[in-house]
Amino acid sequence: MRAAIADGLIMTWRNLKRVPRIPELAIFAILQSIMFVLLFAYVFGGAIPLPGGGSYPST
Repeated sequence: MRAAIADGLIMTWRNLKRVPRIPELAIFAILQSIMFVLLFAYVFGGAIPLPGGGSYPST
C-alpha cells in the first residue's frame, strides 16, 4: 500500500510540474471537474434511488 501511495504522489508531482509550461492542463482539469459534478448531480441524479426517498441533488 505504501508503494502505491508513493507512486501516486510521484505521478501527481510530475503532472503538476507540467502545468506552468502547459496552462491548458489546469484549465481542462478544472472544467472537467465542474462538468462531472453537474453531470452526476443533474443528469444521473434521478437514476440514483435514495433510501427513505428524497432526491439526490438536494442532499
